[in-house]
Amino acid sequence: MGKFTEQLIRTIQTYRLADRYPDFSQLTLMIERGLVSEGMARAFLYSLQDFVEDQKDYPNLLHRPPTEEQWYARGRPDIELGSLVEAPELRFGINLTGGQHGGFIGMTNSGKTVAARNLILKIHEWNLTHPEFFVSMIIIDPKGGDYADVKSILGECCRYFSVHDGLRVGTNGPENVPPRIWINHLSSVCFAARAGLKASSTCMANQIEFHLKALNPQLRLPLASPDYSLLLESAKSVPLTLFAAKPDYEKSYIQKLEQVAGEECFRTFNGLNLQRDIVDKKLHAVIDTCGLGPPWVKLLLDDTLMSQLLVGRQYAFRKQQRIDTIVIRDEADAEVTAEAERAIPDGGMSPAAQTEKQLREAGLAQFLSLSAMGPVSRQVLTNMVNTFVFRVKDAHSLQEASRALLLPPGAEAILPTLENGECLLRTDNGWPHAVLGRFDDVPTSRLPRPERFDTHSYMPAKGLDDLPQVRAALDKRISEHNQAKLRQMSRKQGDRHSLSKHAHALLHAIATHLWAPAQVCWKATGQIPSFAIQKAVQKELTAKGLVLSEQSRLGSANVLMYRLTEAGWRFLNRQPPGNTGGGSIAHQSISQWITMEGNRQKQKSRCGSLVPGTDYVADAIRQVGPELWDAYEVVVTCSSNLLDHITMLSQSSQVRNIIIVCCQKKIAQNLQKQLASEPVVKSLGSRLRWELAESFLRRTFS
Repeated sequence: MGKFTEQLIRTIQTYRLADRYPDFSQLTLMIERGLVSEGMARAFLYSLQDFVEDQKDYPNLLHRPPTEEQWYARGRPDIELGSLVEAPELRFGINLTGGQHGGFIGMTNSGKTVAARNLILKIHEWNLTHPEFFVSMIIIDPKGGDYADVKSILGECCRYFSVHDGLRVGTNGPENVPPRIWINHLSSVCFAARAGLKASSTCMANQIEFHLKALNPQLRLPLASPDYSLLLESAKSVPLTLFAAKPDYEKSYIQKLEQVAGEECFRTFNGLNLQRDIVDKKLHAVIDTCGLGPPWVKLLLDDTLMSQLLVGRQYAFRKQQRIDTIVIRDEADAEVTAEAERAIPDGGMSPAAQTEKQLREAGLAQFLSLSAMGPVSRQVLTNMVNTFVFRVKDAHSLQEASRALLLPPGAEAILPTLENGECLLRTDNGWPHAVLGRFDDVPTSRLPRPERFDTHSYMPAKGLDDLPQVRAALDKRISEHNQAKLRQMSRKQGDRHSLSKHAHALLHAIATHLWAPAQVCWKATGQIPSFAIQKAVQKELTAKGLVLSEQSRLGSANVLMYRLTEAGWRFLNRQPPGNTGGGSIAHQSISQWITMEGNRQKQKSRCGSLVPGTDYVADAIRQVGPELWDAYEVVVTCSSNLLDHITMLSQSSQVRNIIIVCCQKKIAQNLQKQLASEPVVKSLGSRLRWELAESFLRRTFS
């Protein structure tokens, strides 16, 4: 073989001209049989220069397109999404049996959303013609608006939720899964990993398990599971080591809880469960998470929703070939990076990676929309059965695309040149090579943001003030914790009953001056020591399990309040008071101040008493006439059920005035603003009054 002949065959092979043009395939065969002379080879070299230049400018070094028999060796796909660019008569798509996880990968404006919308429309068409094999779709939309028209397309079987308008996602898990299994998964994989708190996962698991038992003494389904606000409130009101091994773990945990507890979408004791509320009812759901932040909180929400399907199907040992659920997760890059995977405790996997690896035969397919391949976890890329790579330009993604699609050398150079909607793809149809495809054109959504989103049934969340059984359980747990610490200290110190002089004096003052703030108690001892000594005494009495304390902001000042424990009363050999009222220490104290002031004014007053004419127990009541009472409601931080309480009190003809007592003026103003438009509040007029707790404090202990 001569010089020009060798150069000719090398050029044809280098630029894979035989795969694109049949004439060059025949020329290659002639060269191999020795039918091309040096002169002919030289002439051919000149004639193919235009083809070579075109390949250099817009390279296509892919393996040749398949024949119809090769492409449909396993039959036509159940869901057809587009056609091959180099063989338009051949259609590509996905099947609805087996493991069909996939990914749409490409830079902005390359066609990922069009591909996802294409999948949605084709699944809808499938459901219309195959109702016996209905496929539910769960669409997570973090950008907002790309799928605003989906509900109008899918009809009444679609629900459109927003994290800012009606959606509620709690810490509750699948009802078929034992609580401990779900709690461990939620606290470690969803919360601790996304919040960057590996060491605090056990703290959260212990706290949720405690509250779950306190909220559900009868263990009846559906279980009430604590929301993040309740976890935060209780975490702030207990010793730092009650649920955590070290105080620093609890401090970090509280900081993260503060970021998530403020989001309204998490305010529920039992929220949306995708399997129970969507899939089992043969519905679809679009979930708009736009504007949810900080970023890790959005990941927490996505992981919680996905884990409901993941853990529920895993624990049920669900095995089925036919797919009944497809999850489309747009803009999912942050959820599946290699760095995010490393944050999972004990070498675990994110819910997205677990879904791909462990739910191949559980009837669920997951499709991720990603902007780049480079940062994506190897675990996720390896388990994608249907891979669609749109236009990408960064070197890392080009390298990963070459590996994931098994591209010939240099073939990845076509990726930066792709038009919108074009992609390199490999599907689960038996053809081993990547092909160039184009998705069917689907118009984008132009609908504006709806004025109202859909809602769903959920269990409203409550605060500690509205959960006396949880408060009682917490107090008991705190007492047991303090007793354990007391025994530990006693073993070290050798004397369990010894108290310092100041501690002994303060303990007697607290018992003698019930409900008085700390400064009043110290004054009653006859001497007010330095602040450092006061702190040391407080720590001593708390550590010995004799006293509980709470600091609350009343007006512009922080007020410290004490309450003796059962052990404290036993230490003094005295009986504790009878009716203490409900709620926190501050809540009880303010209720008692109201009662004490009323008694001084010769008004018959009761704390935590049933309001005449109702079946409701108010924080305090005062008799102002033969059959007439004033009812008082105390608000320490916030009250989600205040309107319900006002409504019940307003129904009694024996209630003259309803007085809301707030710790801070700002709280009162916010509540008045929230309730101003409520009909029951308007009807009360001047009968609904507002006062500040600090005024009762001054009048009671001045």
